[in-house]
Amino acid sequence: MPLESETEINGPKNETSGLSLMETAIVLGVIGIIMAAIWAIWGPIREKIRQDEAVRQITTIVNNTRLYYQNRPNIPTDAKGNFDNLTHELARAGVIPPDMIRNRSAAILRIDHPWNRAFTGGSALAAGGLAVCNNVNDTFCPNTAGPWDSSGLTFLVQLRAVSPEACIALPIRLSQTTGPKGLVGVEINGVGLTLPVTVNDATNACRSFIGGLSYNIINYVYRLRQNL
Repeated sequence: MPLESETEINGPKNETSGLSLMETAIVLGVIGIIMAAIWAIWGPIREKIRQDEAVRQITTIVNNTRLYYQNRPNIPTDAKGNFDNLTHELARAGVIPPDMIRNRSAAILRIDHPWNRAFTGGSALAAGGLAVCNNVNDTFCPNTAGPWDSSGLTFLVQLRAVSPEACIALPIRLSQTTGPKGLVGVEINGVGLTLPVTVNDATNACRSFIGGLSYNIINYVYRLRQNL
């Protein structure tokens, strides 16, 4: 009687115990291509979401600021005769959306926009990414190009360190078809722009930062009374 072979006794040997190095490399390469494609698609979508959110935030702040001062003749000055920085006061009063406040228990409230620290080198700006100021040429919320108003009947919303795409897109949107009415001035990096803002003007102004800063500063000047 012939002896049974090892194959007949133990069954066929399993020739494949897992992916080879070559197969693993191919799988990882395919995954990398898929992830790169997803990221390429998601990047512009995320940017558009942030821009839409910024327009909503600015619209809310402008409308709420007008309501906050609707029974006052203007935006008052402080005891030193200088116009106040309104950001802290308006944040405490609920004029600024609470989801924009960085730390509600801080002594001075700081406000962030949808880009937060993405374009500031990884750390949040000490003064916040958004400020609301009386429209004067002061040191905290400067409006170097004007128009200025010493009567307290205009105010300024300042954005700092938004994306390069938003630096161009937001002034165009807010000065043309989107956002609150009563916009009387737009300044990008110290350059006052003609309204409505054009792509060419916004693009040129967004290329030059102020005083060696590594991010853009955009000022939007609004009437306190929309019907003025």
